[in-house]
Amino acid sequence: MSGEEHKGQCGTLVGSDSRYLDFSMTSGPYIILQIGDLVAKSGYMGEPHRQFAHEYTYIVSGSADIICDNEQIKVSQGDIIFNPKNSLHKISCRKNENNLRFQFVGFDITETDDTIDKKLYDYLNNSKPRAAKASPSVISAFEDILSNRFINDEFQKKIAEDSVRKLIISAKRCFESTEQENKESKKSEINMLLLKICTFIDTNCKDIGILKELPATFGYSYSYLSSIFSRHLGISMRKYLLMRRHNLECKMLLKGISATEVAGEMGYSSIHAFSHAFIRCCGISPRDYVMQNSKEE
Repeated sequence: MSGEEHKGQCGTLVGSDSRYLDFSMTSGPYIILQIGDLVAKSGYMGEPHRQFAHEYTYIVSGSADIICDNEQIKVSQGDIIFNPKNSLHKISCRKNENNLRFQFVGFDITETDDTIDKKLYDYLNNSKPRAAKASPSVISAFEDILSNRFINDEFQKKIAEDSVRKLIISAKRCFESTEQENKESKKSEINMLLLKICTFIDTNCKDIGILKELPATFGYSYSYLSSIFSRHLGISMRKYLLMRRHNLECKMLLKGISATEVAGEMGYSSIHAFSHAFIRCCGISPRDYVMQNSKEE
């Protein structure tokens, strides 16, 4: 396709250059089967199609939604996307936005005894769809492949082989870096959420029913909050609340506040309920606790 328009399910795809190669563009195990540099107008919706080869797509400008095996990936300028061989693929441009320009390379890889190429063969055939911001080396590899697409000689084939290998390795690093950043970001978000939960419980621990307010306060279900709390802190939210209540009760008793007053302020139904809870927590009564700690002082 070159300089022509193609109607998709919705919208128009303008072909700057897209071609299936009738000659082997590479030497070695890498075989480039299709390359292209296309512009899709706002609102374009491509037909779903099965990938006959591994494909890398680089978003030069604009934004789109790429669906690969029912997984939707939102992409924009500067992104690199990998679509595995045999995956179901579809690209859609968002309406009322700038045209989308994207470059792509479709290729296959044959089995080889070379250590590095064998690792890349296994990597490609076990990879899922993914996207990340492209590094300069990814962009450079695309430029090398596209700039040599009209040349068919032994030197070009060697350049193409090296460029595809460079593209795979560079994109792999981009994906791994993005995934690591996402993990760290998610970990940071969870740590911040846990800090907020602990602070909220600490501040409101006089209310024995405060845990019921957590979903409305933080916007997550109780089961999710309970799960991440116990998984990351090694203690349930209820045990943490009881621990903080007990610590506060102890401080109040040592300040000279009577057990009856502590029971009332902490929301117990009676002094007997407070004494029972206190004994269950530390094995001695409030009165004995005060006596022991007064002697130690």
